[in-house]
Order: sequence, then structure tokens, then C-alpha cells
Amino acid sequence: MRAKALLSAARAEQGLADYERMHELADRSLAVYRSIGDADGAAWALDRMATAVTGMGDLERGTSAYQESAAMFRALEDRLGLAVTLNNLSCVYLMQHEPELAAAASGESLALCRTLGRRWGMVLPLGNLALAALERGRHAEAFDFLREGIQLAQELDYGEGIVCCLVVLEAALAATGDALGSTSSL
Repeated sequence: MRAKALLSAARAEQGLADYERMHELADRSLAVYRSIGDADGAAWALDRMATAVTGMGDLERGTSAYQESAAMFRALEDRLGLAVTLNNLSCVYLMQHEPELAAAASGESLALCRTLGRRWGMVLPLGNLALAALERGRHAEAFDFLREGIQLAQELDYGEGIVCCLVVLEAALAATGDALGSTSSL
């Protein structure tokens, strides 16, 4: 119970963008989960810790913690936890200008969400796939991912997903000058 409370508090600190406090809470939660042998809880705590250290600018530690969390979710066969962590990891890969790694992580996250029927979980990986495609110069592919993400977010009335896709759309338009005329079908 204490570990869950710490992990919940760490999530709340993320909303406040207090990454140092979030890291402290996730670290304490991780210690408790490990001490009681709860691998699933530990994997989620690592995911939160990775988010915290990434938010503090330590992309290497963030990558490492997300990778460890993903490995734990894989071992547990927790496909939802793995999907969430892989999408988070893809964000760090994008920050590190590693579009191939980002596309692989986002693609796996998207596939897991499709398999699980988690339509809401498909929106953010689609946005990350669009960003990875943009970074690789694949503008038409980026617009295809965005089109699917925006349509899905609208169907689900998923405001955060719509905003994320629109932010990516802005980047796509800046990158292409809308030379493809792709916004008319979005």
C-alpha cells in the first residue's frame, strides 16, 4: 500500500513538473516494491523514475531506466505496461535524434495497443511515429500517421491526444511548408 501511494504521488508530481520530487518518490517506491518482490510495481516505478530523470535533462539515465522497465514488463508478459514504457522510451529516442530507435519503440507500442484493443493508447505512438518519420525526411508517411492519430483522438474525444497530434502537425507543416497539401485531408 505504501509503495502504491508513493507511486501515485510521483505521478502527481509529474503533473506539477516537479521532476526532482517525482524522482525521489519514484525511487522510494521502487525500493519498497523491490523489497516486497513486486516486479510489476517495480517496473512501473522505474517508468516514473525514467520520466523524472528525463524531465531533469538526464536522457542517458532516462533511456536506461525505460529500457530496464521495458525488460521487466516483457519478462512479466505485461503488454500494457510494455506499451506505455515503449512509447515513453520513444520520446527519449526522439530527443536524442535517434528516429530509427524511436520508430521501432513507437511501432511496437502501437502494435501492442492494437492487439490489446486499447484505442486511446494508439494515439501517442502514432504522433511519435510521425515525428520519427519527419526526422527521417519521410513527410508523406508522417502525415499518414498524423491523419490516423487525429481521427482516432477525435473519435475517442481524447483531448490530450488531439493536442499532441496538433503539435506534431505544426512541426510537420514547418518541416514541409505544407508542400504536400496534406492538411486538407486531416
